[in-house]
Amino acid sequence: MDKLSKKHHQFLNWLAQGNFVDICTTVGRQLGKTVLSEPFSEKGLNASVNSCLVWGLLAQEELHIYGIRWSRLTLSEKGRELLKQHRSDTDE
Repeated sequence: MDKLSKKHHQFLNWLAQGNFVDICTTVGRQLGKTVLSEPFSEKGLNASVNSCLVWGLLAQEELHIYGIRWSRLTLSEKGRELLKQHRSDTDE
């Protein structure tokens, strides 16, 4: 994995605070709709989500809310470890 950008770090830190991203995966008008648990800069969000998902930094859970399927993305254990490592590297 290449070095993470500032935007990636901001996104991972936001997730580490207990936040999540819900993405609608039901085919229909809502497909691809993104709902955030708390406000976060939407600029570059899709790129950050895609990169972090590919790198295994996000955990994915399927939910059904009012009959609509959503993928909930949270910080994975690998993502937590990466943040811990980054914090210890900056503290030294």
